[in-house]
Amino acid sequence: MNRHTRLVVSVLFFVIIVFSISLTRSYFDGSRDTADAPVPVEIIRRLDEDSAGNRIFEGSGSLYGIVDSNNRVVAAPEWDELQFADGSKCVASKRIGGKLLWGCIDYDGNIVVPFIYSSITRYNSGDFVFYAAKSSADSSIVIYSETLSPCFRNSWERVQVSGSDVQLGTKSAELSYTAGENGLVCKKAVVSGEVLNCGFTVNMYSRILLSKLDCTTILSITDAVEKYIEYAYTDDRSVLGAMEDRGIFTPLFPNEERITSKKLLGITDIFIFSEKSDSGVQCYNAAITADTRITYINEKGESRSLEAPFRASVKFYSDAAGVTAMSGEFRETAPDYPQETDDIPEDSTETVQET
Repeated sequence: MNRHTRLVVSVLFFVIIVFSISLTRSYFDGSRDTADAPVPVEIIRRLDEDSAGNRIFEGSGSLYGIVDSNNRVVAAPEWDELQFADGSKCVASKRIGGKLLWGCIDYDGNIVVPFIYSSITRYNSGDFVFYAAKSSADSSIVIYSETLSPCFRNSWERVQVSGSDVQLGTKSAELSYTAGENGLVCKKAVVSGEVLNCGFTVNMYSRILLSKLDCTTILSITDAVEKYIEYAYTDDRSVLGAMEDRGIFTPLFPNEERITSKKLLGITDIFIFSEKSDSGVQCYNAAITADTRITYINEKGESRSLEAPFRASVKFYSDAAGVTAMSGEFRETAPDYPQETDDIPEDSTETVQET
């Protein structure tokens, strides 16, 4: 092979190598799934910025997303509104099923509060920030902390804020809170109830007691009191429900055969206080004063009635699941029946026969 031939062969070999590399690169590029290729995101304008440099931006279609401090899109622009919250979270809204619903996402676009609310309102009360989220289904309100964690086990119907004073209400309860660095501190609770057509109100002012009881617990105590009082006056054990299986409950004057009827006239007082059992378990006691009309048969077989206040007590033990009623009884074991006397006419005179 002469020198010219060797040169031609070398050139052809080089061309073949280059062509093979190009063909291989084209093969791998063509086999890549183009569906996974990032789609360019249009950033029309940058808006709010948090302390770490993350920014809310407006994309196409007037939708909003999040870019980090390196200008990398971390939450795609698919939200109708975005507002920075604490804890690397955002309050967001999105149109779902024709409704504009609110929830919360983190900076990666993951949902951390479900999109079931018609509104989420931010409140700054004193030194405490919280959110009131109104349900789209029934307008009940869930209170979330600044980090978007639920503050209470129950939902509310009303929220009113004036400075550091916060009023939260349900159908039967009104609780007053003071907002401060440590959150919401309850200073007063007013709970209403009704049993046997008699309404009553529980007023609680003890800061120590209110620090142990939340609205759910107070309502559970009130509900158990209603059930026990109804049972005590009607002797209908079915009203106790599950309470009957967990505690010992005694009706009003169970051993008084002379009594023909018991009627509740009103509950004049309910006082709730805490105590510890002999074993150190946290317990609560609801002390009740009930005005009552008793109808009974006297010693002569005549029907009589009396009215008097009688005192009852419903006791509860507390654990992580809440409170459980464990007993209910009245302090008096029998009515204080009036003394029966023979009637003597006022104009009667005594005749004495002389002997």
